[in-house]
Amino acid sequence: MNATLFWEMLAAYETATILEARTIGLRDFAQLEELSSRKAELLISLKGCASRLGLDRRDPALRDRLEALQQAERMNLEALDQLVSQVRSEVEGVMVSRRRLSSLRGVYTSGHSDGGFFSEA
Repeated sequence: MNATLFWEMLAAYETATILEARTIGLRDFAQLEELSSRKAELLISLKGCASRLGLDRRDPALRDRLEALQQAERMNLEALDQLVSQVRSEVEGVMVSRRRLSSLRGVYTSGHSDGGFFSEA
């Protein structure tokens, strides 16, 4: 295993992290799942490669890139947390609307004997 492969994999992980941020913004959950899976595989490979090469996190070039990645990952996590909260609120709103509609169903049907608005005379 050579160092060039490690740096290429790190660049691929950085690219996937950028794409992840865009995907979160687009609310594309299927693509987000695919990216997460790809990033997990890359991370396993990166760790193994770094270990075999004896790379040191204190190396300035590696440290700077890892710190930038950590910051990007934190930002993605915050954006994802916000997105999950938004989706949760939307789902709750839909459920409230469904309950309201369900409660009105009997008012506007002919099966009601209470003389509902559309009941048959």
